[in-house]
Amino acid sequence: MMTHHERRLTTSLGMSFLVGLLLLSHAPVFSGQKPRAADVSTLVNDLKHDDVKVRFAAASRLLSAGAEAQAAISVLLELVRDGDAEIRRQFFDFIEKVGPEARDAVPVLTEALKGDAFIVRYAALKALGSIGRNKSNVAALTRELKDKDPNVRAIAAGRIAAMGNEAQAAAPTLIEMLKDDDKNTRRLAIFVLDETGAKAPVPILVALLKDEDKDTRANAMVQLSYIGPEARDAVPALIEILSGDDNYLRGHAASALGGIGPDAKAAAPILFQMLRDPDAEMRSSAAYALRTVELDASTVPNVIEALRDEDFMVRTYALEMLQKLGPKARDATPLLTGMLMAPAFISRFEAANTLRAIGPGAKDAVPALLKSLNDRHPYVRAMAAIALLKIAPQNESQIAPDVLSHAKDWIESVEKKGGQYGIGFIPAPQPKSAEAASHLRRGEQFYQQKDFDAALASFTKAIEIDPSYAEAYHRRGLVYRARDENDAALADFTKAIKTASDSHEMHYHARGLTQLARQDFNAAIADFDEVIRLDSYNADAYFLRGIAYQRKENHDAAIADFDRALGFIPPVTEAYGSRAMSKLAQGKVTDAIADFNEAVKAAPLNYANYEGLGDAYDRMHDTEKARAAWSNALSLSSDLKSKVRLKRKLDGAAKP
Repeated sequence: MMTHHERRLTTSLGMSFLVGLLLLSHAPVFSGQKPRAADVSTLVNDLKHDDVKVRFAAASRLLSAGAEAQAAISVLLELVRDGDAEIRRQFFDFIEKVGPEARDAVPVLTEALKGDAFIVRYAALKALGSIGRNKSNVAALTRELKDKDPNVRAIAAGRIAAMGNEAQAAAPTLIEMLKDDDKNTRRLAIFVLDETGAKAPVPILVALLKDEDKDTRANAMVQLSYIGPEARDAVPALIEILSGDDNYLRGHAASALGGIGPDAKAAAPILFQMLRDPDAEMRSSAAYALRTVELDASTVPNVIEALRDEDFMVRTYALEMLQKLGPKARDATPLLTGMLMAPAFISRFEAANTLRAIGPGAKDAVPALLKSLNDRHPYVRAMAAIALLKIAPQNESQIAPDVLSHAKDWIESVEKKGGQYGIGFIPAPQPKSAEAASHLRRGEQFYQQKDFDAALASFTKAIEIDPSYAEAYHRRGLVYRARDENDAALADFTKAIKTASDSHEMHYHARGLTQLARQDFNAAIADFDEVIRLDSYNADAYFLRGIAYQRKENHDAAIADFDRALGFIPPVTEAYGSRAMSKLAQGKVTDAIADFNEAVKAAPLNYANYEGLGDAYDRMHDTEKARAAWSNALSLSSDLKSKVRLKRKLDGAAKP
């Protein structure tokens, strides 16, 4: 079942059109070389031949002639009016491929709709839909909505729906269709209204809530959710559906009530009951609706319970409800404090945002918020600072200057300029070539499927089209690294760094990992230095730089980096095992055991942590604990070399 977020269910075409036809048309009927300029006049004469096969062959050859066929434009277009239906159909198919550039063809296409053969009308309808953004085009398609043939009506409706908001002029006809006796017509009309963003009158939509067709009822509720508060008269009927046993319709009803907002308060008791529904989507739909319904302090316990839900979306909507409740939600402070350590950064951000909304009543969260100033994500750090300024402003001196500046600017934007405490993302830079981007996407699919040869070919093609495409170099570098071709990977990551307009951090990070694989530890350290210079909160870079220092046996520097990696929120828990190895190398066995135990808690299926723990206990001459740890490691290990090594350790420990 869908989530509430997804419930939306001429005589001359111009030179650009001709070029489109030449590029996108079907292959010529006759193979061979393109016609020369000298052949064009002959082919033009053939277009007027009595034999349709001769005319069509000439048209096909001209369409393959490129610029040489320019002299034949007007004659080619006259074929659209030819008495042969197959030729018209072929040309209309060409027009569909060209799309908006063929807008001058609308008069010819609309003429074909007036009484041509069905196969030609079908092609004309498709072509009209592909052109779009043309008032006369929409008008022609709208007229076809009244055709007696249901197939024609369906095609016209589909093309209107594909135009989206550009086709709102069709709304009056679609609204009339909602009153039709035929259920399929009503179903089609409500779907197309939804797609175009047009809205039907509320009384008609309320009547449709009892329609015999379930999808029509669902789409009527989508319409009501769009209309919002003005659809308040639908609340009783929506509550009735909400009380039913059809989850598909209940989910739509909850979404519609959420769109209506505070005027749907009468539905709150049933929506709170839905928060305990076994179906996670029903709980999510209820929480989504309750965000906009008027809440008061009495609802806080129910919302706190929703905050414990296993479903991410239920928890997210519960946070939004608590933000609306503000100081009334202070009883949620302990739970929100725990969420500041959640794995998903959006959960940590919204937890801090909710503590901000609660204000001074959330003072027990101050220690945790101070730790969140070291969160990996800049938005979480800024929101933690904002929350501290709202809850306990005396802690301002403990906020780093850059974070404090960001926080104060954000507060001013919201409180003085009417902004919001939400997360905004900067869109990624677009490549110069859409064709290059297409090859990149194809390469990513091959990479996910581990078809590295095909991925390599796609990324290389993207680079050939756009030699400054940094992301394509980066992706190809990943393929080379996956194939253990580290020198080639290094070259591509270096090229990505040189050609990138931004996001240098990820390219340095990838090159640093490649330098580790090549065992060039000094070069790896230099790359991770650059990552940290660009983002001093990049916990992974500290961890990986620590690994490089460890391989150089500079354990003091390694431990310092592992300490830093573990100090972020969330920490890089892999650093526990690595730090333990460095401490063991320094003879700090007790400290190493403590770290190995933390590593085992964080990754209980990682045999290396158990093996290291066994090694540490062996240093302490605690054979029993060493054997237990090594046995655990042996049971978890999957490669032959480590199994042989562990068996040797166990055999050695068994000797007196």
